[in-house]
Amino acid sequence: FFFLAMDATYKININKYPVIPIGTVDWDQHYHDVGFCIISEAKENHEHFQFACKTLFRGMKEVHSFTLKGFHLVNMNDNADMIRNGNEEALQSLPDTEQPDGRTELTCYTHLVAPKNGALHKNRGKIKVKEWEPLMKEDLRKLHEVPAGLATYVITILFALLLTKWRNNGETDWASWLSNFWRVRIHWSRAYNQPGLPHHNQGLERANRDLKQILQHKLFHFDIFLNKFISYIRGRSLDEATKTWPNMPRIGAPEWTQAQFYLKKTADSLMCVPSVRRAGAFLYTSGSANEELISETMQDTSVKHAPNIVDGVPTNSAFLAAVQRRATALASTWEDAFLGDDDSALKQLKFTAAMKLLNSFYLVEPLPQEKQLGVIKFSCTCHGKLGIAHPYGFQCTRKCKHVLAHGIRTSTISFPPEFRPTLNNRKRGGRAPKAGPALAEE
Repeated sequence: FFFLAMDATYKININKYPVIPIGTVDWDQHYHDVGFCIISEAKENHEHFQFACKTLFRGMKEVHSFTLKGFHLVNMNDNADMIRNGNEEALQSLPDTEQPDGRTELTCYTHLVAPKNGALHKNRGKIKVKEWEPLMKEDLRKLHEVPAGLATYVITILFALLLTKWRNNGETDWASWLSNFWRVRIHWSRAYNQPGLPHHNQGLERANRDLKQILQHKLFHFDIFLNKFISYIRGRSLDEATKTWPNMPRIGAPEWTQAQFYLKKTADSLMCVPSVRRAGAFLYTSGSANEELISETMQDTSVKHAPNIVDGVPTNSAFLAAVQRRATALASTWEDAFLGDDDSALKQLKFTAAMKLLNSFYLVEPLPQEKQLGVIKFSCTCHGKLGIAHPYGFQCTRKCKHVLAHGIRTSTISFPPEFRPTLNNRKRGGRAPKAGPALAEE
């Protein structure tokens, strides 16, 4: 895919001319500038964004011999119709030989939940019981983290269950607003997108802040502004020239270390259930679900075997077999709800129960050959966290400890030679030994 984020920034010159920054991201979610467009009017409209996109597409072709043919274009913006309309008109002007294979319009999730300018904050007046606002925001976060790769009906039914929950609580005005918002801004949910796509414009917003800091937040006359702006772009360009773009998600020592310790932590207590509905796929219990299954088994009087807890983990094989039977039954319920042929099983649940069930397992399944990237040979439904500093989770970064550990367990991949597993090489505790004399006679 080819990811494109664009916005407009204001209050940077005395003429009030906005600037449209355009950027993209690489496989590691690092933001890169693509271009800037100065608007010669105080108020932007869709024609300005159309001009910016058309100029960008023409420049990429003339300078880099690059067109969108063979790529799925992903546009990220902040709910602005003028950006979407301008981009669409720019694409329509491209010849068939330069058209992308597909297109997805994304709404920045941060612009939904931002504390000042987010859509939720702007419509908080529709909430009758103000104390419920944090709970509503939390429910939307859960909905946002519904992963891609499940049955097509899942996200639609979960949204309907959420509306039912809050309508039953008397929040009909807020539920009506959310229903209308969902119909036109639906793509802020990860369930509609490919894993590895950003879900916010934070990289672009940070570039906007950097520009304003360079201009010292002053409204310079246009000629002074233009000189400073060109100097800023020159510096950004030289910085970009030193960067190497990865052609796949980078797997380094931190990722291998996470997979290594995940393997160790779950070596004796991992509950893994082969999928019935997806060939070659496996369901791994999440940490919270695993703890709950062990707790339920310990309270089951029909289980006669003691768990034999060591370092907080049961080691008795007979006890673990009883836990495995519970995990298998729960996995069957999970597959009926989220991988079923129809939505009848999921419709019977309430929103809170459905989300708890969804987060009970991670579905790890083989990727098609054409989508495999190096050691990434499996997909996972773990959502992780998509931040600027430390993004993680397969749905965010297209890499996670689950797919690496599964590859090692199944001998599909192996630890790289330069990475030495240190499972048994823990540092010894206590005070360091006393140092010898600083100087020794020869």
